[in-house]
Amino acid sequence: MTHAFGSTTITSAPVRIATLGYASQDVCIELGVVPVGVPQYELRGFGTSLWFNKAVTAMNAVMPFQYRDHDEVPYEALRDLKPDVILAVNSGISREEYDRLTEIAPVVAYPGQPFGTDWRTTTTTVGRVIGQPQQAAELITAVETGIAEAKSSYDDLEGSTFVYLGASQASGADFEVYDKDSNQVRILEDFGVVLSPVMAKVTAEGDRKRVDAGTGPILWESRRAGELEADINVVAVVANKQAILEGEILDGLPGAKRNSLVVVQTSDDALALVEASPLGVKWATLTVLPELARAAYEAKKDA
Repeated sequence: MTHAFGSTTITSAPVRIATLGYASQDVCIELGVVPVGVPQYELRGFGTSLWFNKAVTAMNAVMPFQYRDHDEVPYEALRDLKPDVILAVNSGISREEYDRLTEIAPVVAYPGQPFGTDWRTTTTTVGRVIGQPQQAAELITAVETGIAEAKSSYDDLEGSTFVYLGASQASGADFEVYDKDSNQVRILEDFGVVLSPVMAKVTAEGDRKRVDAGTGPILWESRRAGELEADINVVAVVANKQAILEGEILDGLPGAKRNSLVVVQTSDDALALVEASPLGVKWATLTVLPELARAAYEAKKDA
């Protein structure tokens, strides 16, 4: 298996699997394999995702051991679990962390940028590692079929433009705008909407946020909210969705003026887009896609 730090050889299908970062554990569960250890998500208050919990329950399986990997790699916990392989396919581990992890078990890291692996690549990679490449391909096809069936009911969705951004409750705080290399944008494009041409201006005039791993969003001053022109403004918020909508934080966005805002909370719907796993995409197909369709209808109604 080739990845950002070289290659890893897997000689037999692993039995004890530990995961780091996003998504790998979801693919394992979808393919009928319960990992021995999985990370807790900070966006879930240091818990596992709703869709992962439901999938484990549906299998009548015992919830895997959980650890935090947000601030530092849990080396001791991983060592105690004695994994056959560590999957970090959509993670932010560094070269130094990778080298330390290989002292515990073979590690399969991300193929490109940290936290930048799309859901199809994650699914394909994990499927190969656990010896189920055909089942992984079938899973991808099943998710794509589900998306196609869901969006076929909405005529206004295809081709509508969008901007995806994060918003803070703090008055005057910058928006965080995400570009084509983010999984949030990639998944929304799977749903039939297209990134607004205004992103060229945002990329040229905004400031890239520095993050510890991966490519950060672009900081955009809230006073320039009206320039984020798109049919749909998709906004990720940490706070209560209703509180944000009733406040003035989003009032300057074009989507607010035409009732074509889609507000998603980071603990669930926005997390599904960030995580970029087949389970997460299926969740967002049920929850986010219909809201996109509603917003697309409102935008075109007022055009």
